Amino acid sequence: MKKFIATHLDMLSAKAKLGFTLAEILITLGVIGVVAALTLPALITNYKKKSTVEQLKVAYSTLSQAVEASKKDHEDISYWDFSLKTDAFVNEYLAQYLKLTNIGAYKPGQNYFFYHLGANTYDIPYQSVIFHSTAKAYVYSLPNGMLVTIAVYKSHTFNIGTCVMRIDINGTAKPNMLGKDVFAFTFTDSYPKLTPGIANQFAHYKYSTKALLKNSTNGGCNINANGNWGAAPGDACSAVIIKDGWKISKDYPW
Repeated sequence: MKKFIATHLDMLSAKAKLGFTLAEILITLGVIGVVAALTLPALITNYKKKSTVEQLKVAYSTLSQAVEASKKDHEDISYWDFSLKTDAFVNEYLAQYLKLTNIGAYKPGQNYFFYHLGANTYDIPYQSVIFHSTAKAYVYSLPNGMLVTIAVYKSHTFNIGTCVMRIDINGTAKPNMLGKDVFAFTFTDSYPKLTPGIANQFAHYKYSTKALLKNSTNGGCNINANGNWGAAPGDACSAVIIKDGWKISKDYPW
């Protein structure tokens, strides 16, 4: 009997120890709220980064498969006619393989549906042109909802035929910025394969990740990067992510 009473007294004591006052509960909830406020932004950012990388993989795969399919029908890219105007070039070599729908065109001197790191040009209609001054760019939609702007030109200075494709991985949804949800890919007649970043005279594929993040690199993955001769700040960001093993690292300008 004594043992029975002692056991129940211990149970009552344990219950008493488990009890919380209202003040203690409020303090605990406050601490939880502070911790959540500190950790949730980081969790959301990490989720967005991972989601961006996965969408970028889809974009890269979509463009790559289309280019490879076209090569089977039209020989190697080095034989493609880069003297054609952009719309004619796209219709000849890309449209049927990407199942593109033309939704607009931009003349030289006008801007496109996105610009560079730090600017949202759906809201800024007349920023500086970011393609070669003689190129006319066309905006197309893909069956998966992505948008892609394509410009084709033949550089008179370097004699390089270039096709630049900047793809918005979430369509018209913001932020519509290079390096955030818009990523550049290029192929040229002198480097006949789809390459992240710009592959004309700048050849981002030859740079190290560290160099691509510098503001001194033309079209570098840096808000203050140089931008000329068809390269815009943020063009190299696709190359940075891929070179880093398909991840957005801590030094990436997110």
